[in-house]
Amino acid sequence: MRVVRYLLGVIDFSIKSSRWVYIVLFFALFGTILEFAALSVLLPLTQHINHSHMTPVARYWNYLLTLVGISPDTKTWFELFLGLIFSRVALQFAYSVLVSGVSRDVTALLASSAFGEFIVETSLLEMQRQKIGHFIAIAGDEASRAGQIFLYFSQLLVALLSVLVTVAAMLVFSLKLATGVAIFVVITSVAILHSTRRIFQLGSVVKAESRAATSTFLDGLNSLRSVRSIGGEKYVVSQFTDQVKKYNRTLFKVDVMSQAQKSLPLIILLLLVLAVILILSSESISRFDMASTLAAMILLMRFFPSAGACLSNGTKLLADLRAAHDVVAVATAPVAQTGGGRKPFNESIREIQLFNLGFRYEGSAPAVLDGLSYTFKAGSSYAICGPSGSGKSTLVDLILGLIPNNAPNIRVNGTPLIEINSQDFRKRVVLVEQQSRIFNDTARNNIVFGLAAPEAELLQALQLSGFDHVLSALPDGLETMIDYQGTNLSGGQRQRLGIARALLRNPDVLVLDESTSALDAPTRDAVLANILQHFRDRIVIVVTHDPVVMSQMRNTLFLQAHSAAGISSDHKRSDQRNEDLSIIWPESVDGAAAK
Repeated sequence: MRVVRYLLGVIDFSIKSSRWVYIVLFFALFGTILEFAALSVLLPLTQHINHSHMTPVARYWNYLLTLVGISPDTKTWFELFLGLIFSRVALQFAYSVLVSGVSRDVTALLASSAFGEFIVETSLLEMQRQKIGHFIAIAGDEASRAGQIFLYFSQLLVALLSVLVTVAAMLVFSLKLATGVAIFVVITSVAILHSTRRIFQLGSVVKAESRAATSTFLDGLNSLRSVRSIGGEKYVVSQFTDQVKKYNRTLFKVDVMSQAQKSLPLIILLLLVLAVILILSSESISRFDMASTLAAMILLMRFFPSAGACLSNGTKLLADLRAAHDVVAVATAPVAQTGGGRKPFNESIREIQLFNLGFRYEGSAPAVLDGLSYTFKAGSSYAICGPSGSGKSTLVDLILGLIPNNAPNIRVNGTPLIEINSQDFRKRVVLVEQQSRIFNDTARNNIVFGLAAPEAELLQALQLSGFDHVLSALPDGLETMIDYQGTNLSGGQRQRLGIARALLRNPDVLVLDESTSALDAPTRDAVLANILQHFRDRIVIVVTHDPVVMSQMRNTLFLQAHSAAGISSDHKRSDQRNEDLSIIWPESVDGAAAK
């Protein structure tokens, strides 16, 4: 039932996503009519050649030709037969082109829709639980598989209609011929059943091996610096090589079995024909009605390729359906699951309150946060500090609504965060990470990131972040192409770009998660001063282990690992750096995401 539901889901999605589907269906039906007409002309053609009794079908064709003033002779029947076959072949070509185009459209739309669902709606916890290859497989392999499913189904439909038409023509032409073909089909179906089951099993294996190889490929590229720094290149390459070889060996097995299924019926047929010829004498063969024999051969030549196409496309269709992950369900999931049905939020954020907040990751024995109560108010700045594992980044993710929390322990302006439309809320809260994510695009696009902002606001964001000084060293300024992961920028330059990107959005709450760690002291102090001045009437939250940065914030929330609550302190910000704060740091504490 799962297979049937998924097939219906793909067909329904295809019909809704492409206007060409109805034309495809029309071509399939009209092509079937043309094929039946072409095959039915064989009857009057052979009967006219043999001067035998005219069947009702032959008499009907005679009537049609006479009605339009055409003489029904042998030459006319040949011309009509070839004309109908040519029209059928031309229509089949057009049908194949349209089906291929629709399947590509379906693949593209499913891939982009699934990617949009991952970016907008999938929780960070789900992202962390799954391998990256899982999501790539859904938006890549599974979207492509769904497009192929539509392609195979369409080809199967046409092949099946062609088989039915040929069988109908056989029944009209010769009942013995139709009976013999039916017996032959039963025999070959039994022979193919075992290989079909094996192909189904291999489909699931292909799926798992593809995801494993994809994950290794991406992990290796994304961790290239770490891999090379420990001399692990050969290990990573050998892992990927083994996985790719294993994956392609499995694909080869599937190809061999698929080709065997295509050839097996024809091999059996040829062996049977050869056996009949060997058994019969020359005199018996010479008494054959050559015209009828030729017509029977034409019918068989039409039947077996169509039956083979049914078998091939049906096997591929079932194998893909069996191995498929429901990408259609992902792509057509309700928009804004985390925001749908929740209250619109169009007011400025005045305060964020935490009430007895706790959080525990799945499979984690101790709670990361337990019983934390605190209030962030507009017009003030806050430093969140603590050793690794104390829950700093987890707290930030909870405040931002990036990880699910169904309890009403977080309130924004007095309203539980779980009741607020997440899309509205995210427009007013912006996070700047320690490692700003840079895309292979221009500096302008990396900062603007799709936001329609006036040039004056962009210039202000560049000045506040200090990125305007970076632009002077770039060959094409804002139009300079940034390399993959920002490799043509230093760590400090990437951080300033990330800060500029956040400032351009002018949020009510700005969260900096170790976002100035790569800046030299004068630049760090200047950027922080600009931010605190610009956001003096809003909320600024800084996650840091730097006592100098901490001293510049008005309030400090110190989180202790696995403690019942954080320790907070309030102090007035001054230009005097509070060096005594360094005593709470036994050693350098990283700013990585805490669990």
